[in-house]
Amino acid sequence: MVAQKTLFPDYPMGLDFICTMYTDLPYYKNEGKKWFKVGGAWRTLWNYNALDSIVCADAHPKQIEDLKRQGNLETYERQRQIIEPLVYMMERGIKVDVEGMKKKGEEYGQKIDSAIEELRRLCGFDINPNSPKQLANYFYGTKGLPAYRKRGGGVTTDDDALKRLARKGIKEAELVRKIREYTKARGNYLNIDKVDTDARIRCSYNPAGTRFSRISSSENIFGTGMNMQNWPHELLEFLLPDEGYVLYTIDLSQAENRIVAYVGNVTQMIEAFETGRDVHSLTAALIFGKPVDEISNVDGSSQLGGGHYSERFWGKKANHSLDYDLGFRTFAMRFELPETQAKWIVERFHLAYPGIRQNFHEIVRTQLAKDRTLTNLMGRRTLFLGEWGDKLWKVGYSCIPQGTVGDMINERGLSYVYYNQKDFAPVELLTQTHDSITFQIPLNISWERHAGMLRLIKAKLETPLKWNEREFVIPADISMSLDFNKDKGKKIKIVNAQVLREAYDELSKTKF
Repeated sequence: MVAQKTLFPDYPMGLDFICTMYTDLPYYKNEGKKWFKVGGAWRTLWNYNALDSIVCADAHPKQIEDLKRQGNLETYERQRQIIEPLVYMMERGIKVDVEGMKKKGEEYGQKIDSAIEELRRLCGFDINPNSPKQLANYFYGTKGLPAYRKRGGGVTTDDDALKRLARKGIKEAELVRKIREYTKARGNYLNIDKVDTDARIRCSYNPAGTRFSRISSSENIFGTGMNMQNWPHELLEFLLPDEGYVLYTIDLSQAENRIVAYVGNVTQMIEAFETGRDVHSLTAALIFGKPVDEISNVDGSSQLGGGHYSERFWGKKANHSLDYDLGFRTFAMRFELPETQAKWIVERFHLAYPGIRQNFHEIVRTQLAKDRTLTNLMGRRTLFLGEWGDKLWKVGYSCIPQGTVGDMINERGLSYVYYNQKDFAPVELLTQTHDSITFQIPLNISWERHAGMLRLIKAKLETPLKWNEREFVIPADISMSLDFNKDKGKKIKIVNAQVLREAYDELSKTKF
């Protein structure tokens, strides 16, 4: 499956598809599905298992030959190497503050009840916020609002529709969104049933989760755990280190932005990165037409989006969203802006950084036109087999940055730590989140040893990347914390024993 995802990321990677593509065996997977559903003779299941084994034995040598022809054998081996560290993290799990989760769940329950009561008051009757039919009847019937429709033509009250309604000042739509948000958080991330009996949460990692090298995570085969890579920020405090340990997170700083800048030769961004200037403030300055030192980071300093956010906030969101040619309507939907304001930001962004479209996007389209293959800065070659056009290009724009970052964090982060036990025996890997790794180190070893291991990992992650004979480094930022919310922790700018000791002492005072 790892080989299949590496070779043909547009195709399914299940064994049924591999069987069809690489063998002449007739389709047999329904036999297993039927057996597990209704039962049958054991010989039927044994035969099914034997066919699974035969398909793997038949297909894999052919896949290896295709990987060699594609120039992706090294990429495949790199992705295969992360299976063991992923299994280690799956088995070990992460300690959970169960009582804190229960308390927060009760708090969210009260918020849900309060929001439902307010919704009923505004509607004038008892309405079910989870009933698409009732909501459609209310918004598009009782209130007479223009109906939002799915591509197939049917009316919808999905989150996008509710966002649009809320933007028009419809308070009821905003309340329904809040109810759904709190219900989802309570049902998923505050659900004690997802935690194992030893107060640890264990997800299932997929080493071939996405098309460009990123892994994915989900509920495990025992029905506990969940996607560990998209936890709501405000709930990360319930994920903890073990007793007698301290947490470290190392993340690649503005990694995708930097790759776009260097590949596309976006000179203003490159200059900001190389001189240590804040690129988000720079982008905000270029959007708002103000000097960088006058850009505010205070919430409410910008009137865009209802006046809730800072000027720097919009610079940051533009940097994170518009490198890949996001349209203004999608930008408006994502950040709940009027389309006129979103269009203004998008146009100002690309006026400030013409190199993104003229250089970076052009490089991607030219390479796709040549052989439908893009090669990232770690050597991964990604084949695109979709319909030619704007949709394929937009997917392609994200390939080189996202794939490079994923391969970096996998090879230079997870695999480097896991397979070098001579240097990192005390390090216990806990999770990987696209551009970062989080691990714990026991407190019963010296701070000098902590600092030495952190410096080695940082140096490995900061191995220079190369594009067209130009080398550049993506900085690896280190944070120490006492829970998974690294914003409550301490950024470690100088890695030595004294700094680590002082940071831990300060965190301990605030925590306890």
